[in-house]
Amino acid sequence: MKKIMLILVLSFMSFSSASACLFGDTLVQMARMSDLETSTEVTLKPNTKLNKLQIAQLTQAFSQEWEENFSIQDVFEATDDGLIYERKVYDSYNRKHYTMYIYSAGENMCGFIFEAKTLKQVARIGDGSIYNCKVDFEMYDFLPWFYTN
Repeated sequence: MKKIMLILVLSFMSFSSASACLFGDTLVQMARMSDLETSTEVTLKPNTKLNKLQIAQLTQAFSQEWEENFSIQDVFEATDDGLIYERKVYDSYNRKHYTMYIYSAGENMCGFIFEAKTLKQVARIGDGSIYNCKVDFEMYDFLPWFYTN
C-alpha cells in the first residue's frame, strides 16, 4: 500500500506543472530549506549608516506596501521597535543571492526579499508567511518523497 501511495504522489507531482516559492510558504519553512544558506542577522537601527541600495530597497518596499512615499526615517518609524533585521540569503542550488529584511509589526513578523544588489523585490513577508513570490521552485524530481506531500 505504501508503494502505491508513493507512486501516486510522485506521479501527481511530475504530472503537475505547479511551482512553489523557492523560499517556501513561511519563514519556518525557509529556515529548513537545505539549499538556502543565510548570513548572520544584522540589526539595522535609525542611526545605522545604510548604503544607498539598502535605503532604496527599504523605502521602495515600504512605499509600495503602504501606498505612500516613505523616507528612511518613516521606514524605521513604521516598525514596532524601530529595528529592521537584514540577512543575506544564498540559493546554493541555483547560485543566486538575495537580501531579506524582517521587522516587527504588532505581534507579526513582516518583511521583504530582494534579488541581491537590485531593486527587484521577489517576495513579501506578512505574519511570518511568504507572499507574492516571484522565484519559483520546480525541482520536485530532486526532492525526497516525504517533501512532495
